[in-house]
Amino acid sequence: MDIIINKEKLSFELSGSENCKAIIDDLRNWLLQRKHILLKTHINDENYDKQKHDNLGIADIKRIEVESEHIEILTINSIGELKNYSDRVEFYVRKIKEENAAYSDDKILEIYMQVKDGFSWCLKAVENISKVLTIDNNEEWKEKYLQLKEKLDDIECIFDGARARELFLGDKIEKVNHILIVAILFLFEELKKKKTLLSFDEILEKIEASNKELETVKTELPLIAEKLQVGESVEAMNILKERFGILESIVNFYYQIQCSISIEYDKLMIKEKSMQDYLNDYLKLLKDLLDAMETKDYVMLADLLEYELSEFISVFIESFVKIKDITSNLKKSISVNND
Repeated sequence: MDIIINKEKLSFELSGSENCKAIIDDLRNWLLQRKHILLKTHINDENYDKQKHDNLGIADIKRIEVESEHIEILTINSIGELKNYSDRVEFYVRKIKEENAAYSDDKILEIYMQVKDGFSWCLKAVENISKVLTIDNNEEWKEKYLQLKEKLDDIECIFDGARARELFLGDKIEKVNHILIVAILFLFEELKKKKTLLSFDEILEKIEASNKELETVKTELPLIAEKLQVGESVEAMNILKERFGILESIVNFYYQIQCSISIEYDKLMIKEKSMQDYLNDYLKLLKDLLDAMETKDYVMLADLLEYELSEFISVFIESFVKIKDITSNLKKSISVNND
């Protein structure tokens, strides 16, 4: 049986699972231990259907493919969706106040129903996020959640356009939206406390430090390669192990950035290739480097360092320039919205 998780074939211990349902439960628990949520499942290249697949025996399952996402990335994406919705509500309120006569009662009622249903979705979303962040019993959070729920109750049960118009022209919709924004900001601050998330300033500061380290490593690679070629392998390997530690921290930093600002590396292009592809290829190069070190093939190792690894470092430096611009723009946007 092939088990594919996020397009990677894994060796997965079935722990005595007897049927498909048990395997899926094992997979879900395995992912949860790694702070991932199971999103999509395919059994034998079909969409997972409980009724159809749960009782399948192991012998009948040729392939299980699942997609998952890190809990914190899912959470920050959800918070982003909440913020986008709040911005849309603010737009509706402003437009109706500015162009009140242009909206018929029927149109106002239609917009009201959309806004009300959207707020109900937001209420459920913030409740789910609070559970993921394990703050659902936090007294300060419960107070904010109850405030949002009570304000939502104030705008329920409106069935005519004239009364719905009053909600927009008055302050009731705006009050609900304001309390929603307060809840969103509270959730975001709690998310940052999980430590894997970095602030905009922390990202910008760490980019500067990382690029300096990368420039230093790139300068040293030809010197390390030369030592390997002239027989000074012990000294070269000692230096190289230290530099690998720097590169490992750089790769971890990419993950922290992704969690913190929800950047999509498959859409970040460097020299007509996505950053995600570069990261995947870098991991393959790392395996080749480790193999050359293990077999003491210092000629191969020197070539990989001087030509291939050096090129990846150039890509990392260029990517950080683009990520710095993205982060700076996000910081400015948040600052303007808060003002």
